[in-house]
Amino acid sequence: MKIFKDGEVYVQAFDIAEINSLKCPYPSSIHPERFKDYICYDRKSWVFYKFSNPVEVNYFKMADWILDYNDIKDKSIKELDAMRSKLQHMRIKKRNFFLDASSEERIKTDRDYVYEMNRTFFMQFDIDLIYSYKQNEINIEFPFDIEELDKEKPVIKKKTIKKDVE
Repeated sequence: MKIFKDGEVYVQAFDIAEINSLKCPYPSSIHPERFKDYICYDRKSWVFYKFSNPVEVNYFKMADWILDYNDIKDKSIKELDAMRSKLQHMRIKKRNFFLDASSEERIKTDRDYVYEMNRTFFMQFDIDLIYSYKQNEINIEFPFDIEELDKEKPVIKKKTIKKDVE
């Protein structure tokens, strides 16, 4: 999971550790080796790391497989269930397509298949994390008072147009 705040991004160790498995380019400054102590899949992997370098922040903006807390924080349990179901359906559809493919087709699509399966797995992990948090099954130690994010929503001012009255 990632959280954007004040031009910086906070990313959980789990998501950073999994960057290598996606086999896609990333800035050297966020090499997962720096976070090897948190690769285990327990509470340590929930730790958030702050990135403020614009290249790093932009990378995480583009990393669509890491869910943005701001995009899912207001989702209901029912909506999170729907997101999980959609991801599971995508995974099953991809798996069935891959299994039904010819050997040549599997060779051509293997890299994409692995990427998509990993990508959807990571997204589902983040959804499950928020789901458990909303159900009070776990406690996530956010890097700052999470209530601050709600206060940062932009205020939309209504523009009033005055008519000249004769």
